[in-house]
Amino acid sequence: MSAPHPLLPDSVRYARAVTRHHARTFYFASIFLPRPMRHAIWALYAYTRGLDDLVDESPSEALAARQLRAIARGLPRRIAAPGSNLLYVGLADAVARYRIPLFYFRSLAAGLRMDFGAVRYARWRDLYRYCWRVAGIVGLMVSRTFGR
Repeated sequence: MSAPHPLLPDSVRYARAVTRHHARTFYFASIFLPRPMRHAIWALYAYTRGLDDLVDESPSEALAARQLRAIARGLPRRIAAPGSNLLYVGLADAVARYRIPLFYFRSLAAGLRMDFGAVRYARWRDLYRYCWRVAGIVGLMVSRTFGR
């Protein structure tokens, strides 16, 4: 792995603040993890929380859908060169350190797009697909971080 990004400490503080503010119990449990793992978990939480908030709080489903697609399409570029964006600095470090496949992030975005329109599923397989994409995939991200 290359030298850490110079903004990584700021990124860790940012992701920690997001996690601590929005997920107090989760945050408390995370402080017992080893430092690099804890920082990765916070970065993952901050990223996934941001996507979920984008979907849930957007004034327009069409706008949120466009933004979500743009974020998903641009993720490889942002991971490769996060610039000064604190969210992506931490996420890039987590992805590289724990080899989290970008496919997981694309799957999560696809699941979040399923929140638009009808949110009731007539078939079990559709509900399963939704749950897998928005929860199971996050579990895989965390599993990679934990070394599984």
